Amino acid sequence: MAQLFSPRANVHSRVIIVGIVVLVCGAGWATSTIYWSPYTTYVGVTQSRSPACTGISSISPGFFYFLSCI
Repeated sequence: MAQLFSPRANVHSRVIIVGIVVLVCGAGWATSTIYWSPYTTYVGVTQSRSPACTGISSISPGFFYFLSCI
């Protein structure tokens, strides 16, 4: 039976497979680093609150009132 690929094809395929694995792992690490960074989690950023959201009034305005204060 005739050989379909040259002997160098094994090296090329291994390099491509290792490259894909490294690329996927690197993309996952970069995504995780950006997702959990202080920039996206707002660590150290003072959040301003409107005066209406600071206390609970005697009249309960409902669930959606508290959602608007978040």
